Amino acid sequence: MVVRETYRGYEILVEPDGGGHYLSARPLHATLPFLSCAKMKVLCSQERAMEIVRSAVDRLLNRQ
Repeated sequence: MVVRETYRGYEILVEPDGGGHYLSARPLHATLPFLSCAKMKVLCSQERAMEIVRSAVDRLLNRQ
């Protein structure tokens, strides 16, 4: 099951793939920066995958 969520101005997408999940986050506003990695695969649960993406967004926005 694909999970979509909006978090701090980013659309987060978690897609199952085999034993893991593909993660992506894209800014919904032109003023927000892009993550350095547009899409990545992780081998963990769906809940942990969402935590990973949220943390990446938090780190990116806290650097500014």
